[in-house]
Amino acid sequence: MRVRAGKGSRPRTRTRPEHADAAAGTVVTVDRGRYRLRLADGQLLTAIRARELGRRAVVVGDRVAMVGDLGGGPDALARIVRVEERSSLLRRTPAGRIETVAKDARLQWPDTYSFAADGNLYVANSAIHKTPSWNKGVGQPRQPFRIFKMAFPK
Repeated sequence: MRVRAGKGSRPRTRTRPEHADAAAGTVVTVDRGRYRLRLADGQLLTAIRARELGRRAVVVGDRVAMVGDLGGGPDALARIVRVEERSSLLRRTPAGRIETVAKDARLQWPDTYSFAADGNLYVANSAIHKTPSWNKGVGQPRQPFRIFKMAFPK
């Protein structure tokens, strides 16, 4: 009689590694769950989102931390393990380039913006990433939430 291996007596832990040695990069493109990343030295990598990120969105322009195969070969695949706090507002030009419109440490998860008739750009700072659903049930938002007014370059 053949005995199958069981799941074991050790319960599974939800404690995940910190990934302190993870490499930093920027998301350049997104294509059906595959992310093209650029490291600080200019090297391009392909990566997937790690399970511990859950359903958290990773978008073009995000600064991320990644582990795994960072060699950059044709079959190399890294894992995105952390998305850094968003503090910039990006735009895509008609030519397809990504440009930074505004960048400031006080911009914590800028999610809404509007161009006014006076030529200024208004950006809302909502701090969505500090709500309980993003922080294991613990709310961390600090008021005041802000609306920034910026002169938009012509």
